[in-house]
Amino acid sequence: MAAISPFTRMVGEARAQVYLTAAVHDLDLAARLYLWGVDLAGAWHSHLSHVEVAARNAMDRELRVWNVSQTAADGRALSADWTRDQGAAPLLYTVIGRKIIQARRDARRTADARPPEHPRHGAAPQHDDVVAQLMFGTWTQLLRSPGWTAPTAAQRELWEACLHRAFPGAPSGLQGLTEVGAGLETLRVLRNRVAHHENLFSVDTPARLRGSLTLLGYIDSGLPTYVMGRNRLRRLHREDPRRRPAGDS
Repeated sequence: MAAISPFTRMVGEARAQVYLTAAVHDLDLAARLYLWGVDLAGAWHSHLSHVEVAARNAMDRELRVWNVSQTAADGRALSADWTRDQGAAPLLYTVIGRKIIQARRDARRTADARPPEHPRHGAAPQHDDVVAQLMFGTWTQLLRSPGWTAPTAAQRELWEACLHRAFPGAPSGLQGLTEVGAGLETLRVLRNRVAHHENLFSVDTPARLRGSLTLLGYIDSGLPTYVMGRNRLRRLHREDPRRRPAGDS
């Protein structure tokens, strides 16, 4: 019986086979390809966190301003806190109402789990706590439904009402909504691959990076330069072991 390599023993035979296939059955190359892929996933995780945080905060700012100008279905004046119970304007609730309810529950559970030494032990969740519980997919859903469907009427209305101001550099009108929504959806799918430890063989890193920087530039023209200061994605793309023989510098 052939000895199992450390690489195969660690990742399992099924996953090792995926890398062996990509490496044309070169075990050494497959092992190096796996380690490179882990580094690439880590770099993508860091970069995508910048995109998510920037988009989340930009959209939250505009939603807070807009929500104040709206009234509830029962005629109540609304505050900037669109995450509070019955605090979201009807249009916003139509788009992500269930996600807001779940985020409030998650924020409550997180608050309840704070240890006694936590500086906010016993404090009720605030708006920012709930916002932090909303997943990347929720922010994407503000602009388009999961998958590659066209924006709904409610999403188009919300974009025109306020969310276009979160991306002042984007094209105007439906073109801007379509571009930003598609860009965020592409990155959401990539983020899920990274989070689930799936291989990134088919990911066009230069193209995805350019798309993400375009989105960041739509939010603030200075963001692309800022986030690229410590970015490793371009270097890692060049270091793909399928393109460089072992030992190359």
